[in-house]
Amino acid sequence: MIFNKKLIISTVAIILIISGLGILSNQVYATLGDKEAPKTENTAAQRPILIAQPGSVAQNGNTTFPGTVQASQQAVLFFRVSGPVITVNIKPGDSVKQGQVLMQIDPRDYQRQLSTIQSQIAAANASLAAMKKGARTEDINILEQTLIAAKSTLGLAKTEFDRYRLLIEKDAVSKEYFDRANTAYQVANANYNKLEQELLKAQRGSRAEDIDAAQANLDTLKVSLQIAQDKLNDTKLCAPFDGVITRQMLENYEMAQSGQPVLEIQDISTVEVAVDLPEKNIGSLIQNKESICHAKFFAIGPKTFDAEFYEWSSKADQATRTFRIVFRVQQTSKNEILPGMSAEIAIASNKKNQNGSVLVPMSSLTETNGKTAKLWVVDTETKTAKIREVAIGSRNGDSNIIITAGLDANDWIVTAGGDFIREDQPLNLNKTILSTIIN
Repeated sequence: MIFNKKLIISTVAIILIISGLGILSNQVYATLGDKEAPKTENTAAQRPILIAQPGSVAQNGNTTFPGTVQASQQAVLFFRVSGPVITVNIKPGDSVKQGQVLMQIDPRDYQRQLSTIQSQIAAANASLAAMKKGARTEDINILEQTLIAAKSTLGLAKTEFDRYRLLIEKDAVSKEYFDRANTAYQVANANYNKLEQELLKAQRGSRAEDIDAAQANLDTLKVSLQIAQDKLNDTKLCAPFDGVITRQMLENYEMAQSGQPVLEIQDISTVEVAVDLPEKNIGSLIQNKESICHAKFFAIGPKTFDAEFYEWSSKADQATRTFRIVFRVQQTSKNEILPGMSAEIAIASNKKNQNGSVLVPMSSLTETNGKTAKLWVVDTETKTAKIREVAIGSRNGDSNIIITAGLDANDWIVTAGGDFIREDQPLNLNKTILSTIIN
């Protein structure tokens, strides 16, 4: 009998393949924990599966928003007095400490103003002390002698006046001589009265009102002294906080005007990320300010940073209808996060899902039909599973899906191995954590 050689070779090859599959089948079941390949009718009963509980939609959902980095503190610095700049101790990019002198203008004129007021205060102090102490004995004696002389002068002037008054009545003298005598008498009388009042004042001392007025004048001078001292201090421009100089608008020897910006400083030890949040997202974030938030900065790589909710604007932007939210992020040791950089804020809610929706891996679904799907739900006590139909929602990420109805967060579902089991079949359960599967 003649045999076809090609047919013989093909038949041998098929036999070898079938033998190889048998060997491989033994190896697979050995890996699953069986020493020998089970018989066909018992294979499903011995097959292990992977089960897990559904996850919370809110716990596993992150919403990201673009943001911009800004300094936690920033200020435009200026002198409060005018004058020529004589010292510049910094340049843009320098790190400075709070209180460090950055610039100084010529203090000459302000030092002289201070000295002038100090001299005026010294004179006012001396005058007030004299008023409180009263006149000296020798001054009173001098006033008494002067008053005696004035009294004699007054008596002589009155005698002359009386004589010319009688003569003028008899037309024995011209009116011109009478007027001179009258004037001399009036002057002598006024001088006597003045000296008498001065003597009385010296003997009694200064009035309380005069002392109060002198004290008020002294207080005014002291305020002027403090103002002059402040102006002298303001000739030095100091750093208001620890930070970095970002801009210098005035050079040495140029004239600085009061209120004219000369430097800009920023504090980047802690940076802020400003995010414009849509109105549909603002409510949930404000109600859950403790939400877990992370920041990512594209310029420095994929590393994420913890972000702290810091402040928010309760008024929407009229053009974009967004709300400004500010997060704070701790700076890196190398100061890599700089103002103006682009950032991304990821916000994850820490609130449990309230509408009954849960999250499961796509791999747990055995079949889908429009808005419904089927999956295996496990009874952990009997170690059996049953098919259950559930309502499905939208996808969540690349490998997860939201179950809107038909499944509870406490249920156990088959996440791997569901294609090889039957209802009410005893199962070898291997529990795992759903978040591990989802991630």
